[in-house]
Amino acid sequence: MPEFTAGDTARQVNVTGGNHGYITVATGQPPAVRLALTSTLRRDPAHFLGRDDEVGQILDSISVSSSMRIYTIDGMAGVGKTALATRIAHLLASDFPDGQHFVELHGHTPGRAPVDPSELLAELLIELGTDPRLIPETLPGRHRLWLDRLAGKRILLVLDDARNPAQIEPLLPTESQCLTLITSRRRLVALDGAKPLNLGMLAPGPAADLFTTLADRPSTTAADRAAVEELVQLCGHLPLAIVLLAGRLAHHPRWTVAGLAAEFSARTERIAEFSVGDRAVDVAFGMSYESLPEVRQTLFRYLCLYPGADIDIRATAAMTGLEARQVRVELEELYIEHLVEETDSGRYRVHDLLREYGRRLTPDADAPAAAAMQRLLDYFVTTAVEAGGYLSPGPKVPHEGYCTTSEPAFDGHSDAVVWMRTERPNLLACFAYADRISPSVLPRLADAVAGLLDQDGPWTLARELHHHAATTARRLGDRLGEAVALDNLGFAHLRSGLPADAAEYHSAALIAYRAIGNRLGEANALSNIGTTCFASGRYDESAEQYNEALAIYRDLGNRLGEANIYENLGMVRQFTGDYTGAVELLDHALTLYRETGNLRRVADTLDDLGIVHRLTGNHTESIEHHRRAQALYREIGELRGEADTELNLGNIYWQTGRHDLAAAHYTRACTLYRECGDENSFARAQIGLGNVHSHRGNHREAVDLYTRAIDLHRMFEDRRGEAEGMARLGALYERMGDYSGAIGRISQALARFREIGALEGQAYSLAQLGVAHAGFGAHELAATALRSSLQIYRETGNRWGEAVTLNYIGRALVLAGDHRRAVEEFTAASDIARSIQSRLEFANAREGIAQCRTELGLPDLTTSPAGGADPEGIERNPEPR
Repeated sequence: MPEFTAGDTARQVNVTGGNHGYITVATGQPPAVRLALTSTLRRDPAHFLGRDDEVGQILDSISVSSSMRIYTIDGMAGVGKTALATRIAHLLASDFPDGQHFVELHGHTPGRAPVDPSELLAELLIELGTDPRLIPETLPGRHRLWLDRLAGKRILLVLDDARNPAQIEPLLPTESQCLTLITSRRRLVALDGAKPLNLGMLAPGPAADLFTTLADRPSTTAADRAAVEELVQLCGHLPLAIVLLAGRLAHHPRWTVAGLAAEFSARTERIAEFSVGDRAVDVAFGMSYESLPEVRQTLFRYLCLYPGADIDIRATAAMTGLEARQVRVELEELYIEHLVEETDSGRYRVHDLLREYGRRLTPDADAPAAAAMQRLLDYFVTTAVEAGGYLSPGPKVPHEGYCTTSEPAFDGHSDAVVWMRTERPNLLACFAYADRISPSVLPRLADAVAGLLDQDGPWTLARELHHHAATTARRLGDRLGEAVALDNLGFAHLRSGLPADAAEYHSAALIAYRAIGNRLGEANALSNIGTTCFASGRYDESAEQYNEALAIYRDLGNRLGEANIYENLGMVRQFTGDYTGAVELLDHALTLYRETGNLRRVADTLDDLGIVHRLTGNHTESIEHHRRAQALYREIGELRGEADTELNLGNIYWQTGRHDLAAAHYTRACTLYRECGDENSFARAQIGLGNVHSHRGNHREAVDLYTRAIDLHRMFEDRRGEAEGMARLGALYERMGDYSGAIGRISQALARFREIGALEGQAYSLAQLGVAHAGFGAHELAATALRSSLQIYRETGNRWGEAVTLNYIGRALVLAGDHRRAVEEFTAASDIARSIQSRLEFANAREGIAQCRTELGLPDLTTSPAGGADPEGIERNPEPR
């Protein structure tokens, strides 16, 4: 409806014809000429750092788009939205000669309501030179007059701190030559035609630069730089917090950066420190919080109490007791308000300073909040138990009081593994949190994540966690929880290369299980004791423990337990040279695993069979089994298993002399181990690459790879891995002709293997030590070391190792000039290699016999076996296990 204004002194307006509308009569004197304001921008920020990318993004968009003339900058309180908009406005001011206007909307200003758009239009019209007496009384009238005044003009408008789209819609110009920049703590998703920019925290570098600039304290030393980095991290990289804290330091010249960092990091409540005058972080947060409805306020407070890094819909629903559908809506609203951040699709986190603010809103004795946290812990324990069942290598002993939900949370192995790895930091955070509020949860939660830590490490963390779980269970009188924790503690020590300690914990678990009459736990402990014996090279003892466990599993009808034992007995047969028996047992295990539907263990057993076929020289069969295992690992999303197959394929191609292919598989294994975070196994693959470089004569590269692998194993306290790397490095020095260097390093490896009771490693190191002494010309020392190696292999029943060492002895005798005795040793090696179907050792032995007969002037009676010999192959240097 049109509006007519009469400003004549007769106070009369004549309206004729069909005109309809409102009449505003301006009485009195004619309007005076008013001076229009062309710039009301805030002062350009003097210290504007770390936002070059955001400035460039908006400027670039403006330069290439003639239609996009409205830009929104949203972000949480204190992130620097106003500063960014002001800087851009100053950069573009010359492009808008008709005016640059900064309008404060007070969407979140303490003590006042958001400004009404009708009032804002009146102010803007006055700034453009409109007489107040001519401004319409209604919002529509003011809106139309505003658009009329903007016609043909180039105006830049900054609308700061918008509450919602309804507040700013009437203010938006329609002229294409005008530009509007809007800041808001809300994501203005309902504002059509606007291009949004979400402003996050400052990056660490610019955050540190901002602090040192405002504090006027250049970081001249490494200690100062570290202190500044700590301070800005404690500020959550939030610009407002950095500005306020740096300002305090600037006004205290006797304070030091390091001193402030030490004092500030020691405080449990820091948010109150971010306050200067009427500028305070907690006040800014409070305005956002207080505008929420009650249900959303409660959700926000609970999210601030949550101990993890981020949270998904299911966990939030469990914590709050709300339906998942409602939780999704409420989280989306908190996201729009910038009170939570979306870390991934359906996952949310609260900024550290917001979290501290939210925790202050909940008193310690708040019963509903305590109940919510207990529901959260129950959810994580219950769900982790179900997921852990997929990752566990063997049967799990169920805990009393906790079971999986009636409806499975996971579709299968892959789904469970993804959930467990995604939630890993949150599960560990809940473990620490439960220690304070619900310690009875600890043994169950520790057991639930045992399979994950066993696969992914670090094993130092696993040892700490299971030790604390065992201690807590003992204190609470939870005998079953203590037994389970002791068993898991043994596994963690075994992974760390400490089989003797592992055996003690498994034995303690066995006693505990028997005391409470838990036969499944008893069988598990016996099986685990067998594994520690196996790791120490005590194969007969290992088999005894396995068979005792097998009898219990059969009584219980536990097919998974039976399958595990058959697989383990198959590995015993492999290491004692009974490859035919190994294949039979592993095939039986494979059948049982398939019956139980445990795809992970199916893949593991296929990989084991691949290794056995490699050791017998059946390389085609070996590659086929590794490929099948690899395909299965990929199907279930088991990255570490896939990496293991790459490593084993590398070993095959290395053994057969196809070193380019071996290097490719070792490299791929390195990549996969890194992707799944298994640095310790990454070191094993590095050793494989070191072998390739050693063979190619790239000794410097090989030394570097072996050294880095040793350092990684040492960092993870994997003493077995460290010893293996040292032994390989020593063997490399022997090839390089540095016999004293070789002897020193191999001796270190031997000492470490003796420390941990690893007989297999001792035998390997002694064999390599003998080769080095032989090269050095110390034939008696060589003979002693090689005979000691041979004795260990014979005592442990490792016929393959026996054949390898007999070949080494033959080579040492050749160097000593005793070709007749060398023939005897090579012949013994040939007989064993034939009996265990080790083609390569057979070939090496026959090659040695032929060489000796030539030296003795005797005719060559040997025939070349299919496949030929590989004198530098991995079979000559069996990896210690």
